[in-house]
Amino acid sequence: MNFLADLVMKLVIWLHSLTKQDVSSEDAKNQPDLKRGLLARIDEHERELRKPGDLRPPR
Repeated sequence: MNFLADLVMKLVIWLHSLTKQDVSSEDAKNQPDLKRGLLARIDEHERELRKPGDLRPPR
């Protein structure tokens, strides 16, 4: 019976250690090129939506 309890306890400790690992996602890393590209796409889309006489609001 002690063998089974030790096995379960080691399994719980192993699972707990997996949850405590610090992992960073690729999406969480700073990507300035991606940000510039997305801002350029937003500006282009807003430019298409604006009428020729509309003024661009300051940022």
